[in-house]
Formats: sequence, structure tokens, C-alpha cells
Amino acid sequence: GEGRFINYSTENFEIPEAPASDIMFVVDQSGSMDDDQTRLNNNFSYFISNLNSYTTDWQIIVGNNSGGCNNAGQVLTPTTAGYENAFQQAVRSGTDQNVNNPEALLKTAFNGVNNTDAGECNYGFLREDALLHVILVSDEPEQSGDWAAYTEGIVNKKDPLDLTKTKISAIAGD
Repeated sequence: GEGRFINYSTENFEIPEAPASDIMFVVDQSGSMDDDQTRLNNNFSYFISNLNSYTTDWQIIVGNNSGGCNNAGQVLTPTTAGYENAFQQAVRSGTDQNVNNPEALLKTAFNGVNNTDAGECNYGFLREDALLHVILVSDEPEQSGDWAAYTEGIVNKKDPLDLTKTKISAIAGD
């Protein structure tokens, strides 16, 4: 065969900036979670390392208190001094979380996301331009009850017109 040169062409691919990410952890505070909380804490630096390869515009809260209030004391970011230690302490504290049902994590997350307006306990966490990822950690099945209503409430608080801006993940029992 024989080829003929026709023309040069150049294609430009624009790689979008890593999106801002707001991440809320809700961790079961029941007594059976000690070993799971330890594993979560031991793997946090691995989680952050992988997260940083995706985006460095992240912030994290641990909503283990009543109302899903941030138990880390502040919104954790890459520039927060001692953020790993603050996360690890927050994972292991939150004694008033759904006192009668500590495995109702979706309800706690719903409350936490809805407490992000001015004057509320998680103010400043939800950013308009950021993706929201809620991570629930328990050794038991989810026990919030009406999971569809809580999920819809979280999505609606973030952005009811763009479902891709909200992710909810669970590391939980069957």
C-alpha cells in the first residue's frame, strides 16, 4: 500500500480541575465497633493519600453527635494542623449519637447535612461548587427506617437538580 499526506491536525484535551469534595463520615458508636473504628483510623492516611491524588480541595467532617454535628471540632482540610489526629479522635467519640439506635447512621447523616446553614453546627461544610460524599460505617445493617426519605433529603439539600453531586456509601453489615 501507499499513503498520501493530507494534513496535520492537533487535538487539545482539557483535563478538568479536580472537583472540590465535601466528605462526611458517620461512624457507629456502639460498643461492638471498637475494632472497626481502629481499622478506620489506621487506614485514614491511606484514604487521604488516594484522595489527594484525585483532589486536594477536600474537606471532611465526622458527624457522630446528635443532629449529625461535626465531632472533629472543625471542618478538616489539607491545611488543618493535625487533621489526621482530629479525625481519629472524632471517629471514637460521639456518645450521644442516636442513643437508642446508634446504627441509624443515615438519619444522623440527614441531620448533619441539614445542619449546614448559618448558625447551625455544621455551617461552612457544604460548599455550593463541591461534590458531597457521605460515608456510613457500621458493623450492623442500616437501621434508620425510611432510608428513601433520608436519602432524598440529603440529595435535596445538596442539589435536587443534579443527582451526580451527591454520593452515599456504606461500609456496613448486610
